[in-house]
Amino acid sequence: MLHYFIFLIKVKLNMTFYIFGAAHENSKNPYLFNLKRALINLGMISHNEYFPKLGVIDFFRNIRTGIWIINWPENIYSNRFGFFQSIIYIFIMFLIGRYKKIVWIYHNKYSHHNSNLLSRFCQIMTAKFSYFTITHSESGKSYYIDRFNLTNIYYFPHPIYQDFIADTKSSILFDYIIWGEIVPYKKLHSFLEFVKNTRAINNKKILICGKCKDEKYLTMIKNLLSDNIILIDEHLNDNALSYYIHSSRCILFTKYDSSLISSGALIYSISFDKCILGPAYGIFHEFKTLNMIDTYNDYDDLINYSFQKPDLNARKSYCTNYNWDSFAQFISNKILEKK
Repeated sequence: MLHYFIFLIKVKLNMTFYIFGAAHENSKNPYLFNLKRALINLGMISHNEYFPKLGVIDFFRNIRTGIWIINWPENIYSNRFGFFQSIIYIFIMFLIGRYKKIVWIYHNKYSHHNSNLLSRFCQIMTAKFSYFTITHSESGKSYYIDRFNLTNIYYFPHPIYQDFIADTKSSILFDYIIWGEIVPYKKLHSFLEFVKNTRAINNKKILICGKCKDEKYLTMIKNLLSDNIILIDEHLNDNALSYYIHSSRCILFTKYDSSLISSGALIYSISFDKCILGPAYGIFHEFKTLNMIDTYNDYDDLINYSFQKPDLNARKSYCTNYNWDSFAQFISNKILEKK
């Protein structure tokens, strides 16, 4: 009875929501599905009961929904018929967006893949008509304020993808593991060029695992491999990835480009009892100040790196406090505060 009463209140307050994008369980990126499930568990009503197939046209199928939750609008241009989709999206924001409670989750400063005028204008229009914006990085918050001259942005740490996993004491097969989708903006090629030209690190065993859809870039990567580097060009399931992480001394993040605000791969990685090493800027620097990971300034720092053990208490605390349910509650609270 109480649950039904809460349901009626949510409907009356128009707490129905639509998540733009693939928010289904089998999506390659589980972020949207986890968010959708947490909001539903909180009692909000979802209008994502189908797999989106029409891109931005899906906004029209959700025109009666009270809350639009938007992620990665800068990537619309990189999708099929991206030019036309971007134009339609801009008009949707201008004509309809002003009448919606738009929650923008601000992941990137700009597109990793195709940062052009239309891509950036999609972000500008989203910022202009957002009820409020959320970012998972303190540096992302300050960048947003400076770029858009708006202060309607809140910081909430990126929710974890799994509970903390203790070390299984597996045999160590690799010194470094680099995992995740292989794309040019992560600049893996620069790291491999460093390894190839630096004799002092040629004795390190390195595993690279992740799918590369860009055949030209994959060929470049393969040409830079040496005897101490193994490449697994496929998207690993959780069990396989967990095995390889446990078989490595350290999870390494290469020097991404400056578009990065937060990193889902980093959040996934802190659930493991493993050393993590990333470049000393952005979200990596923020996690360094929390004593959860180590950072480097240049790849030369890797030559004498001693594989420092993480502060497990700091990681366990993060995993306890920042889950999807607490994130959904944060979003709901902000919506209700602004009524």
